[in-house]
Amino acid sequence: MTFRVVILPQAHRDMIRNAGWWAANHSVEQGLRWSDAIYDQIETLADFPESNGLSNENDEFPFEIRDKLVGLGSHPGFRAVFTIREDTVYVLTVRRAAQDVLRPGEVDPPPSGGPSISLRSSARRAVFEHWAEFTGTSGIPAGRPSAGR
Repeated sequence: MTFRVVILPQAHRDMIRNAGWWAANHSVEQGLRWSDAIYDQIETLADFPESNGLSNENDEFPFEIRDKLVGLGSHPGFRAVFTIREDTVYVLTVRRAAQDVLRPGEVDPPPSGGPSISLRSSARRAVFEHWAEFTGTSGIPAGRPSAGR
């Protein structure tokens, strides 16, 4: 069975913030690489999401939550926290793996339904916006890929 993967607004904001940090503190290319890698890894939840373990905080929540470790390199430093409802995987948040314990009030419960939307292009735009803010420039740097995908 293939699941539909929905990235909820909080997880999307987390991803934009983290990709922007990578762009501002490393490079635009690194921010884009990070963003693309996270989206690609989250998309794999469409197949066998139950193979990812329950979150340490699972017992504190009124619904089941699971973790998928995501990030660049062989030791991913982030976790995508998600839940499964029927044929849909809802990504609730994307956090540093070393962050404090997740509490029930820190994430919204998944909706009972709703359309699946692709948010990758807005995350890529955000990388450039953070880069421009950090460097005091505007627009896409010369010689860089476009922000859309």
